[in-house]
Amino acid sequence: MTFFRLCVRAPRILISSMELGKAGKGRAERCRKRVAKGDLLIYAVPQQQAISIMHSPTADAMSGDEKRAGASLASIFALRMLGLFLILPVFAEHAKHIPGGDNLTLVGIALGAYGLTQAIFQIPFGMASDAFGRKPVIIFGLLLFAAGSALAAWAPDIWWSIAGRIVQGAGAISAAVTALAADLTREQHRTKVMAMIGSSIGVVFALSLVAAPVLYAAIGMAGIFWMTAGLAIAAIGLVTHVVPAPPP
Repeated sequence: MTFFRLCVRAPRILISSMELGKAGKGRAERCRKRVAKGDLLIYAVPQQQAISIMHSPTADAMSGDEKRAGASLASIFALRMLGLFLILPVFAEHAKHIPGGDNLTLVGIALGAYGLTQAIFQIPFGMASDAFGRKPVIIFGLLLFAAGSALAAWAPDIWWSIAGRIVQGAGAISAAVTALAADLTREQHRTKVMAMIGSSIGVVFALSLVAAPVLYAAIGMAGIFWMTAGLAIAAIGLVTHVVPAPPP
């Protein structure tokens, strides 16, 4: 008994069938080349040949655009998370030197306000990215983050620091970034890109714990906030010039 398997690739369509023997092997090789170009192939082949084609290194390799999308989106995500991680080791010390910073409850609110507004706005930003496009929403969120960083850098007391942290967190782009990553990658490579994004968070967290005290001693809390604002603007450049355009 002969078994057949349906194999699908995107975006163009080619319908073909294969036979056993030398002719079938030659056609299988041609299909591998078409797969490498990103065509949609719908073909019926004996199961053994189908397994060979689907396991082809060329067919399964990440494309250049997928690698670029993964690396650039991971970088954007990492720059964004600096706003949360960099101040954790040093903000409590900084708060001692600003009005209202002796109230530990307010210091805790300043630290947690970022995460709270992140949680509140994730779903609305995700819905907005469905309606208005991924990149515009990500850019808007990064602008909000930069504005919040600037406000926190200027803050003369703990209350303005809390306000800056709220605005920082309101630029909740995590959902839009992961949705864009899914849009720009094929299903078999999606987990790789998500792993790149996830690993960037861990690396940034570890680096922040080491770098934050050094930066605080060198440029102060205001300098750290201005630095994160500048990194957010740099991330906008990545969105506009490096991240591939999403499919229509």
